[in-house]
Amino acid sequence: MCIHGSGGDGSDTFQFRSGDGSDIITDFQPGTDTLSFVEITNTGNNLIGGFNIGGEQIGTVRSISFAELAIGGDGTNTTVSFNNELLVTLTGVASLSAANLV
Repeated sequence: MCIHGSGGDGSDTFQFRSGDGSDIITDFQPGTDTLSFVEITNTGNNLIGGFNIGGEQIGTVRSISFAELAIGGDGTNTTVSFNNELLVTLTGVASLSAANLV
């Protein structure tokens, strides 16, 4: 999935889940907006028969810490990856810090 998006006026929280593809955010404002990264860890137990919401994943949702992310960029745009998967490109953002995550 690749979404080119913006959050609009005011503060926004953009949430990304590993395994959902790569997104592009065009108006992230460090210090105003925040990012949240999660992964679903599979428990291996299919406890709900016929479960069919969001790709039939059953597991535990856990937050991905800033230390686990690979932050890259070219001085103009910032990329955020986890486990070699590009999660998001933030256009016009030169750098990120842990303070940008919730």
